[in-house]
Amino acid sequence: MEKSIENLWKEGFLSLGPLAAPKVNDLYRKKSLLLTARMRKTMKWDIYLALPMGVIFLFGFGIKVHWGLGVYAFMICLALFLVGLNTLRKQSPDFPVDADVYRYLKDYRERIRVKIKKWTRRFAWGTPLVVLPAYYFLFFILSDKGYSILEREHGWIALVVLILIISAFLSVWGVISYRFGVGAVYGRLLKRIDRTLADMEELSE
Repeated sequence: MEKSIENLWKEGFLSLGPLAAPKVNDLYRKKSLLLTARMRKTMKWDIYLALPMGVIFLFGFGIKVHWGLGVYAFMICLALFLVGLNTLRKQSPDFPVDADVYRYLKDYRERIRVKIKKWTRRFAWGTPLVVLPAYYFLFFILSDKGYSILEREHGWIALVVLILIISAFLSVWGVISYRFGVGAVYGRLLKRIDRTLADMEELSE
């Protein structure tokens, strides 16, 4: 009877160093290539989605509210698109020929974890910085109601406190929204990568 993949792996596997079982090594190399290619494709789709969203915000806010707000929202989406595109271009799409499969996939997963952590921090402080100017535009420039009345009746301290409260809320909302989006878009692929790494570690024992 033909040996199973697990037996082939265990017979040629002495440590978590370079894989010694050629058939199993080739199997996981192909699987890793497929996972990283799908991850890159999903990232590209996610990044390019910012452009149509920006157009929707441009005309939606422009027609319903004010064109200045629409342009502002569009520029934010454009900035996210350019930053994401630059990040994607820096990533090497090729799997090194002489790369250790386990180490490569482990390093790839760690780089994704670091990027998610970095973008979580960016959304924590970036969301208030991006949204608050829009609030200022709406309540101070386009209207004589809202925050301007609060400032006149209760002073600038009350206004600052309100801004801090809103900033804290927007920060939490930005982080939750980002992490939820990551889970919805990349969650399945990340779980597959984690399962693949767990399988390789289990078979190496």
